[in-house]
Amino acid sequence: MLFFYKPRSIKFFVAAYVLLSTPLVYAETIKVNGNQIITKSMTYKNVKLDMTHGSFTIKNNAVIDIENSTVDVTISPSNPFYIYLTSGSVTLKNNVFNVVSSGIIQNPNIQSPYKLIQVDKGDVTITDNTFTIDTPYTVALFTTNIKYLTNGFQIQGNKIKNFHGGIYLANSNNAEIDNNVFTNVSFSNIFNNGNINNYHGNAFIFPGNLKLGNAFDIVNSDTVNLVDNIISSGSNYGIFILGSKNILLDNNKITDGLSYGIFIQTPTFSSIKNDKYLSNLLPKQKLNFYANDTITITNNIIAQNRYGLAGGVISNLTVEKNTFIQRFADSKTRQFWTNNHILLPSVTNLIWQNNLYKEAFTQEVPGNNNLSLQFVYFPPNGGVSLS
Repeated sequence: MLFFYKPRSIKFFVAAYVLLSTPLVYAETIKVNGNQIITKSMTYKNVKLDMTHGSFTIKNNAVIDIENSTVDVTISPSNPFYIYLTSGSVTLKNNVFNVVSSGIIQNPNIQSPYKLIQVDKGDVTITDNTFTIDTPYTVALFTTNIKYLTNGFQIQGNKIKNFHGGIYLANSNNAEIDNNVFTNVSFSNIFNNGNINNYHGNAFIFPGNLKLGNAFDIVNSDTVNLVDNIISSGSNYGIFILGSKNILLDNNKITDGLSYGIFIQTPTFSSIKNDKYLSNLLPKQKLNFYANDTITITNNIIAQNRYGLAGGVISNLTVEKNTFIQRFADSKTRQFWTNNHILLPSVTNLIWQNNLYKEAFTQEVPGNNNLSLQFVYFPPNGGVSLS
């Protein structure tokens, strides 16, 4: 069999020669020293930003746009933030942020005073970035100031690792927080104090970073949707709700947590004051809490957390078409921890229907795991029986 070589065109050889003979061009390195006050629009694209001794404060409705760049940042007592937006706009797109914590004592039990990005007022778009910090329990990623109303943030497609606090939205409405991956983020991965906010397709791996923190804290909020999120191996609650109404939890997967998959707490100031996590998490400004009302929990998988769903005083709670998978040593323990008279004792107008239960692994009959192979009806009260 003969093979014939088809000559390439002259254009191919010219293009190859130009490519091989042209020296490689590396991204320009820009070094920023001190806190730079930005009062007019600035753009950085395809550069390396050395912010190890610098920061940006944005004022006078200025705009800063950073895209396709590598940013090296050091956060320290003398350089406590990277971006401080007082007014204007921030766009961060397709960047890699390498953050070093210097001179900050690790403390997983309190909220960090150090933030990579702080916002008072303005517009924020943060998409397709990678944020990594070298030392856990030191620096939060993103926070807003509850004294100012913010609106319409877009934070999507980011990878966030090792921060002590993820996205903290206080007095912030109409946010779209989608398709982000939080890995080993301690304290609150997402704190929501605001209205008409959507959280879709986010993933949380070890929220709390084996110390303290929830994947979601929904506090004093109205009309918040959590849809298609994955929460795995949490240190505390998967989803925590306090004093909120019109909340939708749909098609989420909450697995392998050390406490409740979902917990809805009665908003009393005494309970907050006596809770070390909440007393550190919540803004120091006094909140006028809503009553927990109209909370809908549908189509979720809540699997192998220590407990499933529980709550305090709630009006209009709908729990429908969820799957609960847990593991208990015996039927008495199982029936206690799946009894809604115990777990949801103060609910007015509970709709509980079409929920299923599956035992992750039964130890009731040593050597026989047949009971863990079946899904059974999860009754509205009285607890689950496998027989």
